[in-house]
Amino acid sequence: IMQLGNFPLQSKDEEWIKGHKHMGIVNGGTPYKVLFYLQEQLGDDDKDRHGKFLEELSAFMEVEEPFTVDNDVPERNVDHHKEFDICDKEHDEVRKVLVVNGKETAKWIRANLAIADGVTLPNKEHFLEIVNTFGTDPCDDEDLLS
Repeated sequence: IMQLGNFPLQSKDEEWIKGHKHMGIVNGGTPYKVLFYLQEQLGDDDKDRHGKFLEELSAFMEVEEPFTVDNDVPERNVDHHKEFDICDKEHDEVRKVLVVNGKETAKWIRANLAIADGVTLPNKEHFLEIVNTFGTDPCDDEDLLS
């Protein structure tokens, strides 16, 4: 996302980019409009909220007929996935990293992406509600980060 160049970079972002030379930044920002959505918005069961999302998605795409989403799309690689319980003790360290990174990501999205010029977040309120869940431990383990 930082590569689009539409966001102010903090010194830690600039340092990270220096260490990833293959990651170029578009000088002056991309000239194109950009849309971000979250997977949870596609399958939203709240009809009014989902309708607003689809209306704004359709407007961004400049289509006259309302955009629709088929929620019955088959999963890819169904035969190749392995289920596991992230709350199992053996995953505590990975979960800890995910929670910390999720908090930082949510903070960055609220401070940068949500207010950036040229960026559309269809049904922004719902988008940010979902973002606010980033960095929460799905296992409600109060001791995880201590």
